[in-house]
Amino acid sequence: MKNMLQITEYYELVALHKALWSARFAREPLLEYLPGSPFLADIANRVVDVLAKMEIERGRPERANDWRMEVSTTGEIWQIMLRNASEHPDFWKKQSTEEKKKIARIYLSPFVITDEILDEFIRQVDEKCNASPREDA
Repeated sequence: MKNMLQITEYYELVALHKALWSARFAREPLLEYLPGSPFLADIANRVVDVLAKMEIERGRPERANDWRMEVSTTGEIWQIMLRNASEHPDFWKKQSTEEKKKIARIYLSPFVITDEILDEFIRQVDEKCNASPREDA
């Protein structure tokens, strides 16, 4: 039998969303690895998908799209995501373009990710990593 966690209450799911948000986008990370966790990124995406569906079920379809938001490339969250992704410049620099895209999607979740946003994020992380001193120096 497979173990399962099921959350069916709207406000419990909102609380989980807020907890994930706090862990992933804190000004000072709670734990260094949380913002880049592929598991938390996947859970965050699933949570916002379910919250959007719940809004429709609750009779508020106009609020469904509020859960899938675009990130502002000039906002504080963007800067936090850039900082987190560039935390280990030597690791980032060794990645192929495809691997960088996978990693960037993790840091950018649960936001809507267009090709333009993805490319800009990678460009800025590259820039930050190339400006950073080497980790093993």
